[in-house]
Amino acid sequence: MVKQMGRPHLNMIDKMRRAALRQRENLTELQAVFDVEGDNQAEIDTITGPGIRPKPRSVRLQIAKNTFDQMMHGIRLFESESGLQHVPIDSVVDPLLENNTVKLVGRKPKDEFTILDRKLLLAQRKLADTLTEWQEVGADEPAIKKATEKTGQRHGRKPKTYSQRVLELKKEIIETTTKITELESKLNNIELMERQIRILQNSKRDTLKLAKEMRNIYGDDSDEAIIPEDKVAVYATEIKQITARVTRYKRLEENGWKDQGIERMKLEKPAEAELQAQLEQVESKIGNIVLDTQSKSFIDESKAVEAQEDLKRTEKYLGALKKKQALMREIEKIEAEMKTI
Repeated sequence: MVKQMGRPHLNMIDKMRRAALRQRENLTELQAVFDVEGDNQAEIDTITGPGIRPKPRSVRLQIAKNTFDQMMHGIRLFESESGLQHVPIDSVVDPLLENNTVKLVGRKPKDEFTILDRKLLLAQRKLADTLTEWQEVGADEPAIKKATEKTGQRHGRKPKTYSQRVLELKKEIIETTTKITELESKLNNIELMERQIRILQNSKRDTLKLAKEMRNIYGDDSDEAIIPEDKVAVYATEIKQITARVTRYKRLEENGWKDQGIERMKLEKPAEAELQAQLEQVESKIGNIVLDTQSKSFIDESKAVEAQEDLKRTEKYLGALKKKQALMREIEKIEAEMKTI
């Protein structure tokens, strides 16, 4: 008997159905990005450099929807002409998606956590750069980088002051953190473990980057380089242990086991201390600003006060959300104890 090489031959309708299933996966990812980050038409309109402008998210999403609708229409038409029974898209099975072959190659598909984590990371980096630049300039008004030849005045529109920038970035950080906390509160224990793995992977990546920078500055044998490398090893061990737990629990679930009696896992976030230090530095900088009404400052006091009040409301909501999560964990623990009585 001759052994078949490669995958089995697919007929036309199976190819069409699997292609539509993969297109739906792409559409789901684009929709998730659009729901979290919104449209970026305004950002594209500000681009002044050469080259073709990128399509905004709303246009890319509509193109993906139209493509999926056309593919589904083509499938129904082919089924009708061939006398085949219609198979719903949810009933289609693609081994490349089922065994994660597609997801293991190339970029990982985006979900809400991926989008929000990246948004938080970029906001933190911008905040750190803005605080450093503010410290170097020594004034709230940014220095003139480009002036016109005739008048010597600032070229282009007036930039925002450093105080306005850091307030906006702090607001974005707190809002993003709140969304992440809300999503995490809806996860079960296995999903929390997978979330913990992702957090540790992000911390491991950032620590590896720091260790490389320290080696370039202080040398391979310096304490500044060795300490981050030790942390990387700790993160790698924790990731391996939690991954093994997830695999074990998933196998138990397949055999009918449920994790209702297990205490809800609490996430550990190594980067949270650095984030809190950044936010405290913002409070310190904003608190030390003296508004000089006689000078031509770009500071808008009413907007600054409004932004601070908005921040306080968001922080209050985040604190209430964390208290609610702690209360829910206590209720789950009591219910589990009552079942044993």
